[in-house]
Amino acid sequence: METMTLPCQLTSTELDERRDKLVALVARADTLEDEKKTQAAVIKSKIEEVESEMRGLAYEIRTRKEQRPVEVKREKDLIRGVEETVRLDTGEIVETRHLSPHERQGELKLLNGAEKNRRVKDQLEKVAEG
Repeated sequence: METMTLPCQLTSTELDERRDKLVALVARADTLEDEKKTQAAVIKSKIEEVESEMRGLAYEIRTRKEQRPVEVKREKDLIRGVEETVRLDTGEIVETRHLSPHERQGELKLLNGAEKNRRVKDQLEKVAEG
């Protein structure tokens, strides 16, 4: 006897089974799509991290410089009314800002007569040298 694969009517039970299976497969496909999006976002983030590091290294190579922690000190110049930030390794002034009137007045009030005279004299000598 020979057999052939031919169309056959499904029973109600067979239709219900196929509906259940289809619903499960659609849900599984949705889950996989969500996982795909999550993984794509993770990979995209990793790529962005690598590209950011590449840009940083390229900038350092191009400028021949990098950002590093450097010890500094802040010096107030009451005569000029500024505060300067000085690198301790090179002596270079890296930042200068104007003192607020409150800062200038507060600093002067803290100094007693002899200390005030010494600081003013030191400041005048700095101005004369520079």
